[in-house]
Amino acid sequence: MKIFGLVGHPLEHSFSPRYFTEKIRMEKADACFQLFDIDHVEEISRLIENEDLCGFTVTLPYKQTIIPLLDALDETAETIGAVNVVKIDRSNAVRTIGYNTDCIGFEQSIQKYIPLYGKHALLLGNGGAAQAVKYVFNKHQVNYRIVTRNTVLTAKDVEAADIIVNATPLGMFPQVDTCPAIEEQWFNKHHLLFDLVYNPQQTLFLKKGQQKGAKTVNGYEMLCLQADAAWKIWNE
Repeated sequence: MKIFGLVGHPLEHSFSPRYFTEKIRMEKADACFQLFDIDHVEEISRLIENEDLCGFTVTLPYKQTIIPLLDALDETAETIGAVNVVKIDRSNAVRTIGYNTDCIGFEQSIQKYIPLYGKHALLLGNGGAAQAVKYVFNKHQVNYRIVTRNTVLTAKDVEAADIIVNATPLGMFPQVDTCPAIEEQWFNKHHLLFDLVYNPQQTLFLKKGQQKGAKTVNGYEMLCLQADAAWKIWNE
């Protein structure tokens, strides 16, 4: 039986087991999906020793630190500098190849909104997930400013943006009372707020924007699209 999985920490509230178990059932595949909650990225080498493990997705906090442990990256993952999918090729010697499907999910989720809202964005966060967002923004010629925890934003900064993307874990379950440091009154009906967080469906960040008339999109569609792309990579 083939084994697929998710590598990261912590994983107790992950959507992936439910999604991929249903995918396996629908595809009638001789496979299962497991969680690999590891404390150190180097533990991945031990996981790969399992000959039934054919691939896994990667989440916080290992999307960038996993790269030196892999044998190869596809062109997109190399450009982005972050990996969220690994395929294990055992046809000859064991070979691990890293991919990035976060960019596929994000692009397909947001591209329909870019012509409607404009091409000036604030990108909240600069970690592994943010790298995929930057890749898509560059591809679609969206001008963006990276906002980290040390950045001081003003009302004028927020007003000048058309799109605001939360690529941080702030607001993710169970820390649902956390939120990027943007004053609620700075949001307006001309904003598109996109939160990569999918659990809860409406984060505090999105709730504040919605109360001011902004268009809000959560990370659920992106998650499904990137997961479908991962499944295709593992099985092609």
